[in-house]
Amino acid sequence: MAANRQKGKRDPGACVFVLGITGPIASGKSTVARMFAERGAVVLDADEVGRQAVQPGEPGLGEVIAEFGPGILQADGELDREALARRIFREPDARRRLNAILHPRMTRRLAAEISAARERLKEQGVVVLEAAVLFEAGWNRQVEGVLLVDAKQSTRAARLIERNGLSRAEAWARIRGQGAPASRPQARWVLWTDAALPEIRRQVEKIWQEIETERRARCSPGLDMPPARRRGNRSSEPVPGECSGVRNAQNQSSSS
Repeated sequence: MAANRQKGKRDPGACVFVLGITGPIASGKSTVARMFAERGAVVLDADEVGRQAVQPGEPGLGEVIAEFGPGILQADGELDREALARRIFREPDARRRLNAILHPRMTRRLAAEISAARERLKEQGVVVLEAAVLFEAGWNRQVEGVLLVDAKQSTRAARLIERNGLSRAEAWARIRGQGAPASRPQARWVLWTDAALPEIRRQVEKIWQEIETERRARCSPGLDMPPARRRGNRSSEPVPGECSGVRNAQNQSSSS
């Protein structure tokens, strides 16, 4: 047990579990995050925080324009996200340049939002941080466990074509541009979303129950519990994964 924790004394932050949800483009992250929200979790969307950082009048937008030129703006002065996305997938260094501008701002905002979510939950519940670049941006340091959401490349391509109106060539270019998720070995859970929605909901419920069991146990005064897993690293012990789509990251096949 950690030296600074005394038996019978509850850590005021122990009753909130902060879960990171990550995964490649069109893997189903937002769908899974909504399922956690239905169970009472407070969901923070890193994409939305990024959008706020480049709203008209924000310093972040000025820096993005200075870096990429006025061609990434719409007529109303708002950022043209599709134009910027095309630059990012076309130019190898564009993503790094954009992240260097946005990630420091987003890190500060996300830390503040997680703190505010803890307040809203009255130190009782689950906070979900949904972020495609959870590990790349270092935001895994703000969570206690990571759920990697993934799907076959063909499934993701079909979703991009339907959801984003991309051509088949554009959809596959974006998928191949991302490569395989580097976060898989570091994730505590891996959930494949090729299944039908009822099966995905069942898998989410299994993960939710595991989180709730751990959260409630460590929240109970008088229990000599081990320190909570921190910084989004996978457990060194096996995690139950009887559900075909929920697998311990250590046993996960690398196929997609």
